[in-house]
Amino acid sequence: MTSLRRSSTWRAARRSAPWCSTPGPEGAVRSEPSDEAFDSAATYPAQFRGIVGAAATALGRRTLTRMDTMDLARTSADGEDTDGVRPDPQGSPPSGSGTIPGVSTDRRRWSWRKAAGTAVAALPLLALTACGVDGNAASASTAPAAASSAPPAATAAAAAASKGAQAAQYAWVQLIDGGRVSVRAVSSGASCPTITVNGSASAMPVRAAAGGADFPVAVCEQVLTAPATSIDVAGIKLPIPLAKGAPLDRLAILGDSGCRLEPPKPMQDCNNSNGWPAHEVSAEVATRNPALIIHTGDYYYRMVQCPAADQAKCGGSPHGPTWDTLEADFFEPYKSSLGVAPWIFLRGNHETCQMAGDAFLRLFAAGPYTPGACSNFLPPYAVDAGDQRFVVFDDSDAADDKVDAAQVSSYTPLMQSALALAAAGPQPTSFLLLHRPIWLEEPAGKSTETINLTMQEVANKVGDTLPGVEMVVSGHIHGLGYFSFAHRPTQVISGGGGAEKLSKDADFAGTSIAGAQVAQGLLKSDYGYTMVKKQQQGWSVDFETVGGGATLKCTEVNRFLKCL
Repeated sequence: MTSLRRSSTWRAARRSAPWCSTPGPEGAVRSEPSDEAFDSAATYPAQFRGIVGAAATALGRRTLTRMDTMDLARTSADGEDTDGVRPDPQGSPPSGSGTIPGVSTDRRRWSWRKAAGTAVAALPLLALTACGVDGNAASASTAPAAASSAPPAATAAAAAASKGAQAAQYAWVQLIDGGRVSVRAVSSGASCPTITVNGSASAMPVRAAAGGADFPVAVCEQVLTAPATSIDVAGIKLPIPLAKGAPLDRLAILGDSGCRLEPPKPMQDCNNSNGWPAHEVSAEVATRNPALIIHTGDYYYRMVQCPAADQAKCGGSPHGPTWDTLEADFFEPYKSSLGVAPWIFLRGNHETCQMAGDAFLRLFAAGPYTPGACSNFLPPYAVDAGDQRFVVFDDSDAADDKVDAAQVSSYTPLMQSALALAAAGPQPTSFLLLHRPIWLEEPAGKSTETINLTMQEVANKVGDTLPGVEMVVSGHIHGLGYFSFAHRPTQVISGGGGAEKLSKDADFAGTSIAGAQVAQGLLKSDYGYTMVKKQQQGWSVDFETVGGGATLKCTEVNRFLKCL
């Protein structure tokens, strides 16, 4: 069950607490806390915890001294009491407290005074913990400690740049076109935080200015011009992308992550992790240590206000294509994996211009953001992650249930460009990434139906063997699965990131899609993600289910995926 602390009301209460609004050290600005920070003081930076701990210890000792009106036994340096009694190694009161025979009243009073002093000592730390810390939850716990050997000039520059800078609510690294690395952040206000790359600090440029009540935060972006050895955004340590040509050995794929409030379908249970396990998917991905994470699209799902009859499921939820909704649907549940590895973000059908297109263009698009401009046909681009190329194709608006001739005319030259990019990669074949699967059957009542007919016609126009493509990776279907063919690249489906899952599993071996027989094909009605790992020959592809479900283990060699 999702705890109370995830609700906007609880976050607002913590943010408004008087101790949370107290200014920190010079140049430090706190923003809305993360839930993991509230849960554990271990996410505080070591120096900060040391200061708080020292203050708490001093306060506790002072409290004990004032309360202690009798001659208590003092502990010597080696842990032995001066009266010969060794304290309990777990920190319990001396043995014999309460009604156990042989223990004096003084000892019982000692235990109560110790407890009282400890409680007072803990108050500052508890109050600060309730405030939380800024940024991605994973950044403090998973990122390596910052080097302490920064030159004085760099340290001074960082301090100067941080003065008056905004804190970052979220920060991440994403790979974009032309082999470039984009560092992005959502600011806690209208201006941008400080970024420190390789010890050099500067203010991040504004990518998209705050846009009124619907988008009251700035989106910031720094495109790196040289390889990085360290990246820090307002204290959030971010992952370093693989160097050009370095082996890419493991990546995670997930998608369709928001909580569905989309009539006429039933409202999804956004307040229960069993009904919407996005937090769990993110947490599991974070433990797998991927070198790259691909989101296959569809971040935005809370389209309507929670109905009165469904308050237990979604009461208090934001809705509409606003920042609050995007935060609830993606950033908050996925903050545990946001800082684990660089990302590639695809555009889903929920991010077309008719839906959350502007939010996608602000936050995730590879190109620059232009206020008021939106196209449903973004050009394809290539991303080289180490030694492997990924080609990103925008098919977010393609018609599923019919062949749309106008769309075919628009998509065909774009697909030709995508195939040219795939053929020019560092490996003989590349991965083609697009939200809607090209080849797909899905359960439909007691039967199945073929969908994404428009993209199948586009593939026919360019030659549906798609030369130069190793694997087609998509989401759109809320589950995990694949379709293997004799002469086409395998179609992988990874859309189990949180949105209401498929109603049932389905096996498609022997069926025909767009004139070709499916050699192996399966869709699993599961929440989860896909782990892809480089092998001596080909790739291993594991469809991982959250919550203890069985992993579907597969191998892919020469564009053909086979599962055990």
